[in-house]
Amino acid sequence: HPAGRAVTVDVAAGDRAYDLARLSVVADAVVLMAYDQHHPSSAHGPIASRAWVADAVDIARRAVPLERLVVALGSYCYDWTATPGSEGESLGFSSAMARAALVGATPRFVPGAEGSRFDYRDARGVGHTVWCNDAVSVADTLALLATKGVTRTALWRAGTEDPSLWGVLRARDLAARTRALSIARAPLGAAVVGEGDVLVGRVARRDGARHVNLDTQGFVTAARYVRVPTPRVIERLGAPSRKLVALTFDDGPDPRWTAELLDVLAEAHAPGAFFVVGEQAAAHPGLVRRAAREGHRVANHSYHHPRMDSLDEGAFARELDATTRLLESLAGREVTLYR
Repeated sequence: HPAGRAVTVDVAAGDRAYDLARLSVVADAVVLMAYDQHHPSSAHGPIASRAWVADAVDIARRAVPLERLVVALGSYCYDWTATPGSEGESLGFSSAMARAALVGATPRFVPGAEGSRFDYRDARGVGHTVWCNDAVSVADTLALLATKGVTRTALWRAGTEDPSLWGVLRARDLAARTRALSIARAPLGAAVVGEGDVLVGRVARRDGARHVNLDTQGFVTAARYVRVPTPRVIERLGAPSRKLVALTFDDGPDPRWTAELLDVLAEAHAPGAFFVVGEQAAAHPGLVRRAAREGHRVANHSYHHPRMDSLDEGAFARELDATTRLLESLAGREVTLYR
């Protein structure tokens, strides 16, 4: 094109509303979205089984020249509940593995569906079924595309994928692909589950392991998770059962404003939370004692109020530890919250 740009069109697999032949003429590439065989509004099931992808690719190949056909591969998960009329929840691989770790579930690869599945019950006793298009699923699809002469692929979507997928894509032979699949890489970031303002570390990050068998064409003949890959899991707690307003105050205590605030709260019989800076507490210890004595929560807001994200681990710990020790000595109770 004169502007040096390319025109691509994404098309949903199996949707006959798209005129694939016409699109292949006017677009530089037709991107077949070979995922969402089952989706949030459907019953639970695999995201992209081999047979379903094969049918979708065959239909596209009849209308789109191979040099203009791109097959987009999905790598993510859905969580469906057994509640009638509810929709499934879209999850990244990281979040799905975090849920599996918290409930003690192990995903299992389902032959014929070419997806990994696990089931669990939540705290309310509601049943859930989770399906993932993990690196094993994508490896099987890549083998299928190779038999059909399709060499151009895309990924939906960056950030939700099984981290082991990148090793699969780099592999130059089946032995290397098998090795890449055997190490179920844990995502580097943290997965946050639950609701509420209190954060609790629940599970440490660890890589997982899989036993995977590929045939001579690269199709997956058997696979199982030996150890579930888990990111660092942080659980949010304290979500109220009814709507509440929390009155919180940062950066004090201040000799003028904190004293006036305590007077107003006492008159209204309202509890508050004071996130206290250590050096301010050391300068005005009587206000910290008063806040604790009158039933307010006294909490940690660092000692010198630096940019905490710029500190190394040691300095970060010193900011919190010094403030915690000071506040606990003044308030006479354990300090468990930090902001």
